Amino acid sequence: MKRLRKKLHSERGASILLALLFFLVCMMVGASVLAAAASNAGKIRSNQTEQQKYLTLSSAIRLICDELEQAEYTGKYKSYEWTVSEKKDADGNVISPAKDYFYCQQQTGSYICGNLTQEIPLGPELDAIFHRQFAGKEGYGGADGLNLEDNPIIHTLTVTLPEGLTGYPYEGSGPAAYQVPREVTVQVKLDHGTQHITLKAWLGTGPYPPAKNDTLSAELVAVAPPVLDYSPTGRTPGTPPGDTVSPVECVLSPMTWKLNWIKKEAS
Repeated sequence: MKRLRKKLHSERGASILLALLFFLVCMMVGASVLAAAASNAGKIRSNQTEQQKYLTLSSAIRLICDELEQAEYTGKYKSYEWTVSEKKDADGNVISPAKDYFYCQQQTGSYICGNLTQEIPLGPELDAIFHRQFAGKEGYGGADGLNLEDNPIIHTLTVTLPEGLTGYPYEGSGPAAYQVPREVTVQVKLDHGTQHITLKAWLGTGPYPPAKNDTLSAELVAVAPPVLDYSPTGRTPGTPPGDTVSPVECVLSPMTWKLNWIKKEAS
């Protein structure tokens, strides 16, 4: 009877049950911790990739912006001034008084852009913008063979970043262990209205930004655009009489560009 009473009041089963319950709770907590760690690891990897993309794009676009900040455009023109002497008849009467004339002729401007003068040939477009100050005005014109590009052109370049780029957060071994392409496509366009330069960059060498891929844009503002400063007061527009008139060659102050902003855009 005593043995039966001990079995009825025994707590061994409850202890085992509590132990199993505690073990189950520990398993659930451990699983939650592992899931959170895996999620955080994925987020860290994703953030590193996004950081790589941004650093790659910003490095490429800043490289082009640095060259464009060294760019200069100098407007040029020639001014002709001459006088036609008065004419008299046989009796000495003036039949045609002396008259002063002028002619202003635009020349091909000087354009340089650091190491990218050939890759970003903005000269004809800038000449066309400057030509607006000559067009439609009597006594003003362009030199023979003056190359004018009236429409904006998109100039496309491919920038390949060097291996082992300082501060580049790649994973893996070796300096070439990039997680995103090292090649970046950069488009450069001159706004003929504001004369500002805009850039757009994206990863890879495709002609268009890939789907679901970030792009980076930049703008450089024009500093001191060329202004025609010739003022032939009191002279009449005309056509220079052959080689008998020597022109005065005029060079304006250089026009430059300054970086205004760089920002990230979603394509």
